[in-house]
Amino acid sequence: MLGAATPALAINVSRAGGIGFLAGRNNMTDIHEKLKATTSLIATHDIKNHHFETSDRLPIGIGFQNWDCKIDLALEATEKHRPSAIWLYAPKKTEDLKEWARGLRSVSNGKVSVWVQVETVKEAMDAIDTADPDVLVIRGSDAGGHGLARSASIISLLPEVADILEDRNRDLQSLPLLAA
Repeated sequence: MLGAATPALAINVSRAGGIGFLAGRNNMTDIHEKLKATTSLIATHDIKNHHFETSDRLPIGIGFQNWDCKIDLALEATEKHRPSAIWLYAPKKTEDLKEWARGLRSVSNGKVSVWVQVETVKEAMDAIDTADPDVLVIRGSDAGGHGLARSASIISLLPEVADILEDRNRDLQSLPLLAA
């Protein structure tokens, strides 16, 4: 949501108890400007969210469409501005997620939460094996916008992913599944 995900929206979502996200681009000036604006808004808004009160991280995340972004820009933004989360979506190859997740965790000293969006059961399993995400975002075909031409509705996709994780003895308490 490149045009809609503004600093004000991200901060207000975080103020309400969620985690707001900014859309990352392949333009570092734009990302830095948005993150500076976000930091200014934080200074003027009272964010009483127990998740962020003791954190040295910005109470927002940044989403990157991996196929269109350069990793060095994301790493620089993460290291400099310290967002709480990074949302990864649509890599050219699933293996690219490994480099992104490893790099993001490295520049943040393991403090950034890595979210990975998937659209099929296979993508979910590949993302888990490759990137070990902190949050797995399950996006059904009924979500609209960017996505696969053929994928399941969220009504069936989310339980399928949860079932496979249970079959693999993965503790669902340690890997939140977020429906999108």
